[in-house]
Amino acid sequence: MKAQDGAIQHRRGAEGRGLVYPVFSRRSGGLSLGVNLFPQSKVCDFDCPYCEVLPTEGGPPFSLDDLRRELADFLDRSYPLSFAAEPIRDICISGNGEPSLYPRLGEAIALCAEVRRSRPGLLGHASLVLITNSSGFQVAGTSKLLHEAVAEMGLVVWAKLDGAGPQSFRRMSRSRLPFEDFVDGISRFASLSPIVLQTMLCVIDGTVPDEAEALALAGLVSKLIQGGARIAGWQLYTQARPSAGPSSPLPDSRIAELARAMRGRLASTGSPLVPRVYGRSGELFPFKDGQHT
Repeated sequence: MKAQDGAIQHRRGAEGRGLVYPVFSRRSGGLSLGVNLFPQSKVCDFDCPYCEVLPTEGGPPFSLDDLRRELADFLDRSYPLSFAAEPIRDICISGNGEPSLYPRLGEAIALCAEVRRSRPGLLGHASLVLITNSSGFQVAGTSKLLHEAVAEMGLVVWAKLDGAGPQSFRRMSRSRLPFEDFVDGISRFASLSPIVLQTMLCVIDGTVPDEAEALALAGLVSKLIQGGARIAGWQLYTQARPSAGPSSPLPDSRIAELARAMRGRLASTGSPLVPRVYGRSGELFPFKDGQHT
């Protein structure tokens, strides 16, 4: 299977049950080495209807010793055997839930950073990424831990922002967290450490994202930037794998239309931020107007 074919299928190893799994990722641009902090069961404080973590029989609880062994096994045995032609783009802490809920998250990040430093030839150009639903920014201890990991270990934080207001936020997250508090948490964290925003664009219960919602999202992001948030990037993407909820992906053509509107709104506010846009088949660029995302 070629990397681009894997990216289309967003293939995961071992059904997500292990601690370490390779993925050909659209947003990483190639081979991503996933780290699953919740192999035993899904652990998340959101209940997103588009979530691609399906109900499964899990494995044993997460162990840092097991993570060290699985990383070594993949890098020493599985990678040379099956993936040697593909550079590892990142080590990505995500998996079956919200990583900020793992009580020993700092140790897990430090272990991944240590492994990356120990193999400069193989991982010297790989990023260390954490994908979060942004709820952890509400917790002072979690924010402090992540700030330190960004500053000391080069952690890159991909932070969810799926709604422009309370109604769309609730529809996309099924969370009771007040939307204003959610946005304030993102703003406070990003005022000190850079983040990459990630926004899912898909159909939920027959509701299709429209241009008004897209413009409102762009307006919210522009407001965050004007308020001092360090937004290093913005990923707009759609569903890549089946979900257990009432969701379905958007066609590439529709995502491109919404992205054009959002880019225009950002540009009108003087923001230099240019979202990167991903359909089911990978990154959508260049646009027909000749501009790249």
